[in-house]
Amino acid sequence: MHRDARFRAFMDTFPVLIWSTDADGNWVYANRIWIDFTSRSVEEELGRGWTERVHPEESAIVAEHVLKREAFRLELRMRRWDGVWRWMVCSGVPRTDGSGAFAGFVGSCTDITDTKEAEAQRQRDLDEKAAVMQELHHRVKNNAQVFASLLSVQASRASDPSVKAALRVAAARAATMAFAQQQIWDAGSSARFDLGALVRRLVRAQAVGDIEVEVDAPSKLFVPLATAVPLGLIVHELLTNALDHGFPEGGPGRVDIKLHRDSTAQLHVAVCDNGVGMHDGVNDGVGRSAGLTIVRSLVRQLGAAPRCASSCPAQRRFKVTPSGDSTDTAPARPASR
Repeated sequence: MHRDARFRAFMDTFPVLIWSTDADGNWVYANRIWIDFTSRSVEEELGRGWTERVHPEESAIVAEHVLKREAFRLELRMRRWDGVWRWMVCSGVPRTDGSGAFAGFVGSCTDITDTKEAEAQRQRDLDEKAAVMQELHHRVKNNAQVFASLLSVQASRASDPSVKAALRVAAARAATMAFAQQQIWDAGSSARFDLGALVRRLVRAQAVGDIEVEVDAPSKLFVPLATAVPLGLIVHELLTNALDHGFPEGGPGRVDIKLHRDSTAQLHVAVCDNGVGMHDGVNDGVGRSAGLTIVRSLVRQLGAAPRCASSCPAQRRFKVTPSGDSTDTAPARPASR
């Protein structure tokens, strides 16, 4: 077969290195592309000359597959005529003679060096990006924590009760941003953010005294990052508002935070408490407190509208459904508090 001139001419047209061996693993044929790759004569390549081309770290692996007389596909390095090691994907399949006995291998080698180098460069780029993102994450989180600590210190030194209260609220907001940043990092992906975990973390950080705070949410409630962070901040503001103003005479009391998706997979977020309630102006979205102003701004960011959630069995009720979702009372019109 290898002496057939038409066979040789046909094999020489293939843009890959083609070869065959006898039953002992000696090269008995190499096409023109192989000869061009090595820049040696056919006589030099036949027999065991091919072993000089395979990298020492992979030659034993090739020999092992040849001895097993079974099909193989390996990535290995081969030395080109100019001494440069090139990555190849080499495949070999057993061939038989007329009686069906093993007669050797026929196979091919394809240069994949450019692909390997491109993959290595992509990995280096990803590693560099990951390092930059890690540094950015730590800087943002640490800066938020430092800012929160500074505000707390200033609050402890303030003599004016209103100033003290304002500084403490600002410190809590900065701490919320730090929590959100840590949650982003823990999630490992901006596409899968566990809103329930963030809300539970925010609740644990609140000093609630005799006020019982319950979070009703699935164990995993994944939402896009662009939705999760504003919703987390909204919940923080509403929870703070309920704790600070819903129970002017102290506890006991209860605040319920409910997160769920309905049958259409639309997300609903509600914050309710059984405190003294809120006047109608606030429920209509015209309250003037800084916290509710922030809530309205974030709700608008989500494409929603603030409104009292009448389905919430408590006196102070807020409900949020992100843009494009619907509530149980007004389709396509989200509500907050």
